[in-house]
Amino acid sequence: MNIALLNMMSDAALKATDRQFSRLLQGPGNIHLHPFTFPEITRNEKAAAYINETYRSEAQIKALHLDAIIITGANVSNPNMETQPFWKPLQKTMAWARDNTRSTLCSCLSSHAVMQFRFDQMRCALPSKVWGVFEHQVVSPDHALAAELPAVVPVPQSRFNEVTAAQFEKASLEVIIASPTAGVHLAANHEGSLVLMQGHPEYDEVSLLKEYKREVRLFAQGRRQEYPPIPEAILDQIGVDMLGSHRLSVMEALATNKAPSELWEFPEAQVEPYLTNQWHSSAKQVFTNWLKTLRD
Repeated sequence: MNIALLNMMSDAALKATDRQFSRLLQGPGNIHLHPFTFPEITRNEKAAAYINETYRSEAQIKALHLDAIIITGANVSNPNMETQPFWKPLQKTMAWARDNTRSTLCSCLSSHAVMQFRFDQMRCALPSKVWGVFEHQVVSPDHALAAELPAVVPVPQSRFNEVTAAQFEKASLEVIIASPTAGVHLAANHEGSLVLMQGHPEYDEVSLLKEYKREVRLFAQGRRQEYPPIPEAILDQIGVDMLGSHRLSVMEALATNKAPSELWEFPEAQVEPYLTNQWHSSAKQVFTNWLKTLRD
């Protein structure tokens, strides 16, 4: 089975994203994952070298007789997706995939993009970032993608915007997994030819901690106004207390006018043992179900 991975993530996340989706597709049968990206997305030298060494061109991808395509999210600073370099090529690729593959699976921002340009459903800004691991209910247990899932599944979320359940339903997409707190995670059409995720089931257990580390660094450098909250439910109480102590040390150092380089030492290695990973088994099951729909 040949599956393309259109990776639009930032330079720093390219390798991790490739590995994360590859892990979710591991199992019985021969699954070949073929990554590519858009040349319109500007890359630094290191990322460009990685792409040149390991990625195929879009023309090569389209010649593979693909079974399906996975499209990642993207890190954008402007909330208007239409201004992004991926906007026009993404529409062309999605149109091609609809006619030439059995299924397109979109993650996070790419789900928002397809809801906008295919269904005229605009994402909405949230009052605050949905950030952490949240319990979601399987609200459509009879859908093929929900086979063998428990009634409640944890899903990592990291987003400032959302598409609501009502919007997915207007697009004739069935909501499969959703949370009263974090909103819809998974929606799809009946035949599974279009699968949209707002969450990040592919994440490593350390992914949200690394995001938090980045935001703390931005605060310490004066590039973020408020100290970031700890993402929801990623750590046990010991880990939460450790990050609370680190916050105090950062605030005290800033109060004494120390330079960012003098106050910056994030205790990532010390905190990692207290991370809680609850979502990989359910995430793996959803992708196993998706692969089964491609084989049937």
